[in-house]
Amino acid sequence: MKLNETQIDSVFTCLINGIKGNNEKNRKLYTKSIGYLLMKLNKKHLDDVFECLNGLKNENGCIRVLCEKSLKTMSTKLNDKQLDRVFSAFIHELKDTNQ
Repeated sequence: MKLNETQIDSVFTCLINGIKGNNEKNRKLYTKSIGYLLMKLNKKHLDDVFECLNGLKNENGCIRVLCEKSLKTMSTKLNDKQLDRVFSAFIHELKDTNQ
């Protein structure tokens, strides 16, 4: 299914609002859904996603969920700060599993 830019904006806004909610299980679902849209998102969308994730209780977990399926492809779209946060989230997970 192809979405036009207006439809992508609408879906994206809905998903961002879901991430801002208090339910951790739903937050991961919304984050994963944004992950499927990543290649359709523009720079503003990416900025909004990372701003929304900033300071969440499980920020690193959400970043991992967001990026797990499309890291290779999307890495060319992320700015340096966003890419650093992604790698930091994965490194954090590795440290947690080694303890």
